[in-house]
Amino acid sequence: MTVNSVVNAKLSSDQKETMILHGNTLIEILPLSDLYTVYKDHYRLTVFVHKVRECVVCGREGVLLLKTKDKGGKLHVDLYTDDFVLMTVDHIIPKKIGKELMLAKQQIEDLSNKQPMCNPCNNKKSDKEISIEELKLKILQNGYPYKHKGVEIIRQLVHNEGIFSRNLEGII
Repeated sequence: MTVNSVVNAKLSSDQKETMILHGNTLIEILPLSDLYTVYKDHYRLTVFVHKVRECVVCGREGVLLLKTKDKGGKLHVDLYTDDFVLMTVDHIIPKKIGKELMLAKQQIEDLSNKQPMCNPCNNKKSDKEISIEELKLKILQNGYPYKHKGVEIIRQLVHNEGIFSRNLEGII
């Protein structure tokens, strides 16, 4: 049994409606394989397809593809780690600096200027141009700042079925 089927089967619609991830309500856990088929050309998710699903700073790996809905009713598909940390796309040369350097928008948004990063590491980097080594040192000195509320029910479901692990790629 996969993580997707266990969680989707056991979560009632009421429980899904109360599962909040980064301000969005969980709708569905999608097969990770959809990242490479259905969402391979998605403007943001393509970074994880063409590069890696690991944060370039801390090494956390995106293994859960989740469909969520924001407060306005708009649907989102995002990649999360097995402990529900949002995977984001970082601009190596931040947009702000790119504009100051008068780079064209297509240069700033080019795949070569993007890298996978978990939300906490990306928040630490912010809009600064900083090397990965400097960012790793900053995180080591100040600690990893992430604890997410509202995911304990999924963790428990997955753990109770005996399939919770740091790397779920082989079973999703």
